[in-house]
Amino acid sequence: MADDITLRIGARDNASEILNTLRGKLTETLGPNGPAILAVGAGGVALVGALGAMVTKAAELGEQLRDVSLKTGLTVESVSTLKFAAEQSNINIETLQNGLFRLARNAKEAGDNSGPAAEAFKSLGVEVKDSEGKTRPLEQLLLDTADALKAVKSDTDRLAQAQALFGRGGGQLLPFLLEGKEGLQGLQERARDLGLELSGASTDAADQYGDALEELEAVAD
Repeated sequence: MADDITLRIGARDNASEILNTLRGKLTETLGPNGPAILAVGAGGVALVGALGAMVTKAAELGEQLRDVSLKTGLTVESVSTLKFAAEQSNINIETLQNGLFRLARNAKEAGDNSGPAAEAFKSLGVEVKDSEGKTRPLEQLLLDTADALKAVKSDTDRLAQAQALFGRGGGQLLPFLLEGKEGLQGLQERARDLGLELSGASTDAADQYGDALEELEAVAD
């Protein structure tokens, strides 16, 4: 009985601490009215109203972009603008992430003169290494590869090269890739103009926010 009471008090104290942290983050982000969208009750914790839904969606997006950045080595800023560019071709973030991950892995293997992708890069005329012998940044490789694929005359050859470098989903990425370097950079700039470029700091905050909300829900159960 005493142990049960101790656990309940501990859970209550933890919930109070996490709730205060969450309220603080909402205040920092949305101003003094931010915590008003947080509802806590017997059923757990929830963000209420249209603003609450918007905050939750933004937090989920931030966590997603942060994950893609960690898995591909791209900056969050680049991932957020490339996401916008891909969506203009009806390509979701998961397909983009998988393709970028495969391109990064294939570039490393090609740089080590191993793997079938080395021949694909060579055939397209895309340099994998810079003047110092280091693997070039992934975003540069992506843009140059997009330009090279756009120049391929045969649809069959283009598909084969895309799959060699981006994996089985390479075909799905072709509408995005066929924008070419200039087209993709233009879409990235459009994303910035629309305020859709996110920073690493903002996605880190979104990840912390999501973690705090999950902890509060767990304690409240």
